[in-house]
Amino acid sequence: MTSGPYADKFERRMREFFDCRDFLLVNSGSSANLLMVSTLCAPDLVNNLRGDGPGPLEPGDEVITPSVTFPTTVAPIIQNQLVPVFVIARSYL
Repeated sequence: MTSGPYADKFERRMREFFDCRDFLLVNSGSSANLLMVSTLCAPDLVNNLRGDGPGPLEPGDEVITPSVTFPTTVAPIIQNQLVPVFVIARSYL
């Protein structure tokens, strides 16, 4: 599947709404997770941040993620040579 004029229009409106340079539609939440983690690992991330944010994630950095999750949440972490740290949510019901 490809994007068309409606996707282009939506991306343009989202760029304007969020006052950002880029906005990219993807086909699924799994693709969005991979794109997000890969972006956070990009070496030129520092040049694209507004303000004094931290630098890019580097191999071996730990990323907190829920222990009850989908493989598509953990896979991008591992693909980018990061270390998933699983947390357990407690219920007080």
